[in-house]
Amino acid sequence: MTNLTNKQKCIKMRDGIEIWVDEDKIERIETDLYSGNVGKFLKVQGNLVNIVDITGIYKPETMEEVVRRKNGEWKCPYGVWHKRGQECNCKPIEDESKKIKELYKPAERKNSHEHNMQTLKKYIETANL
Repeated sequence: MTNLTNKQKCIKMRDGIEIWVDEDKIERIETDLYSGNVGKFLKVQGNLVNIVDITGIYKPETMEEVVRRKNGEWKCPYGVWHKRGQECNCKPIEDESKKIKELYKPAERKNSHEHNMQTLKKYIETANL
């Protein structure tokens, strides 16, 4: 399956402007900023940006969380977003591995192995197999 769009990150500016850049291009920008190989200005998608005005470079998930919080939503301890004033009725999600272990838990033995072998032996003798 092919992606319709490239993964992107957001360059957030002090004045609130968001510049969305493809992840492969942003890596070069991040490297240059981190190593100090940039002057006072940086050209990003045709925009000339003063590097002191960059507040951060963020993943889309982080930007989505900021927007949700601004809209009054909140995230409960179970990772579910709720609207402002909505009560959380979420239940803890059980660990899937615990459920699987419970399903495939070996049955308790009622008889010992020796007892089962003796029963089988008697059956074979009476059935003349």
